[in-house]
Amino acid sequence: MRDLETAVETELSASVVRPFYLFKGEFVSSTIRLASTHENIQWDSVTWQGDGLFRGLSSLRESGNVEANGIEIVLDGVTEALLALVFDDAQQGKHGTIYLGFFDSSWNVIANPAVLFIGGYDYARINESINEPTLSLFYESNSLLLKKKNGSRYTNEEQKKKYAADVGFEFVNSLKDWKGFWGTNTDLPTKKKN
Repeated sequence: MRDLETAVETELSASVVRPFYLFKGEFVSSTIRLASTHENIQWDSVTWQGDGLFRGLSSLRESGNVEANGIEIVLDGVTEALLALVFDDAQQGKHGTIYLGFFDSSWNVIANPAVLFIGGYDYARINESINEPTLSLFYESNSLLLKKKNGSRYTNEEQKKKYAADVGFEFVNSLKDWKGFWGTNTDLPTKKKN
């Protein structure tokens, strides 16, 4: 891990280490802040909810190559409000951030938690279980978003996918061979006389 504050580096070398994760998920109309603890945490002038809702995350991996390493955030205690937030208010590409922090021996947050991951929201999945249903949020790393091609084009076919009745792009393909002139008859270029 890079760019750790001195206080965090010192804590990592201690005989007893008290780590925690923080997750910030941005949605269209709100932001959720969760902690991997059973108590709320005050950090960065906000409260991070720590009631066990943030259950865990998939392993993080960093490489020297430009490659995409996504992450899965697992949420427990799936409620109607949480499902409505994720399935009605989520938008692909909205940021999700994971921090790694540490407590000192008095359970105070040491320095500033380090950013482990920043990525764009991709999709969600409900993991159905009779005893413990969970909700997984999947995020793509920002390096993948940089490599992803924009799939949208100004063609009739693309427009029909979005708006089936729209005919505004119907003649776009024929324009490449068009040799006409844009404007009124009075704007037509005149031929030069010799």
